[in-house]
Amino acid sequence: MVKKTGSILLKTMLTAIVLYFVARQVVDHWHEIAGHQWHVQFGWLGLSLVFGLAALFVFAWCWRLVIGSFGHTVTAPIAFKISYLANLGRYIPGKVWQVFGMLYLAAKEEIKPTEAGASFVITQLFAIPASLLLFALAARLEPSMIVDRIAFLGGGGALGMVLGMVVICATIVLWPSPWLRLANRLLTRFGYPPTRFEMPSGRAVVLFLGYLCGWTLY
Repeated sequence: MVKKTGSILLKTMLTAIVLYFVARQVVDHWHEIAGHQWHVQFGWLGLSLVFGLAALFVFAWCWRLVIGSFGHTVTAPIAFKISYLANLGRYIPGKVWQVFGMLYLAAKEEIKPTEAGASFVITQLFAIPASLLLFALAARLEPSMIVDRIAFLGGGGALGMVLGMVVICATIVLWPSPWLRLANRLLTRFGYPPTRFEMPSGRAVVLFLGYLCGWTLY
């Protein structure tokens, strides 16, 4: 009973902390929000919410695929819960709460901290390049997207970004072993022992395409 009460109290506190920092961001940028000419189209708003929720499910499926490579069978609802709730830690200053959230939630499913930490690092190794590749492709289709952000690249900047990201993503997907060794080095730097993890190229391709699909929906 005491353990259950403590768990409920902890969840309530974490929710309150996240809401506080989100509200503070709204207050800090209220002059920009208030000055914008809002025209709400509920049809598009509803569709965007559906696509956003679908993206979260895809990201949760990707994490489930990674943690399954450690020999853990996690149901889809549990994977979504861990992935979504841990992601809320991004809104708390400190940059580490997302990782701590995943370690805490994964421990409830009897997943070792080293494995949960490794799964977080591995998913980032696939998720970040996938998002950058999608941005590069979008910039190639609409070069004005990068004018303000990467203007120093010039007119051929979008094409260069696409080619560069294709090369990086191809190495991650076709030769995942060096990147997995990099993940172990990162874990060691944070004080965790290296963990044994193997990912065949076929699964790496599926994982990368999953993140590419998720970012497209997002």
